[in-house]
Formats: sequence, structure tokens, C-alpha cells
Amino acid sequence: MDSKTFTTTLSKTLATDSKEIMAMTEALSSAITAALCDRDRVAIPSFGSFETRKEDEKIVTDAITGKRILLPPVVEICFTPATSLLKKQ
Repeated sequence: MDSKTFTTTLSKTLATDSKEIMAMTEALSSAITAALCDRDRVAIPSFGSFETRKEDEKIVTDAITGKRILLPPVVEICFTPATSLLKKQ
């Protein structure tokens, strides 16, 4: 489902203007992004939780050239669905 379809569906379900729904989803997205940037965990009841995981820097060897390369640390966002969401599948 793309953003426009999601906004339209939610607008019909809540009987609210689609511009209001768009503003609400943008505010939710901004709040989640800010929390994840602060390395906080965001839990949404009956949906799941978002958290960041950091992978430390590491040294790898290029298989072709044999040169050693230092890879920088990586922070990734992970989503864990709630058990109630998993049961609905």
C-alpha cells in the first residue's frame, strides 16, 4: 500500500479530511524519527516496536585485491511486530 492509498483509506475510516490525515501521519513519522535518532525504542500497542541497532566498525578483506578495508559503524532501524499483529496473518 502506498502513501496515497493509506491516507485515503484512513480518511474514509475516520471520516476525516485527507489533508488532516496527511498532517497526522507526517507528525507521527516525525515523532518516530526523532525518537529513533535519540536511540530510543518506540512501541505502538497492538502493532509493534521500532528500535535502532548499531553494528560496530569492522575490518574486512577484499576477496579480489586482498586489501584490508575498514567499514564504518552502521545504525539500522529494526521493526518487531506485536504478537497480536502476527496472529492476524
